[in-house]
Amino acid sequence: MKNKVEGWVKDLQLLSNYTQDVPQAAHSAFTKGLCFRWSHFKRTVLDATNLSEPLGNAIRDQLIPALIGLEISDAERQILELFLSGMVGKVWQILRNLPRQNMRTPF
Repeated sequence: MKNKVEGWVKDLQLLSNYTQDVPQAAHSAFTKGLCFRWSHFKRTVLDATNLSEPLGNAIRDQLIPALIGLEISDAERQILELFLSGMVGKVWQILRNLPRQNMRTPF
């Protein structure tokens, strides 16, 4: 199982390299390909969450910065994860409770 995760991390590194030329294609390959394989893996392997740390780190440290041009904090990553999982209402609650002096958009 660890070999599968290591392979996916290598896939993410490769995808990160393509984001400058074809960001939409890289994002699509991530969401439609790798995420699909990973969600199947999580559903069928009992200890999948313990194996996910290298994959999560690669997403945060390589893929997301390559896609958006910025490194993100752990708090920003959590917000993105909630948003991508369909929990937009929870994201709204979190954003409303953040300190307002650093916000770029008014709420």
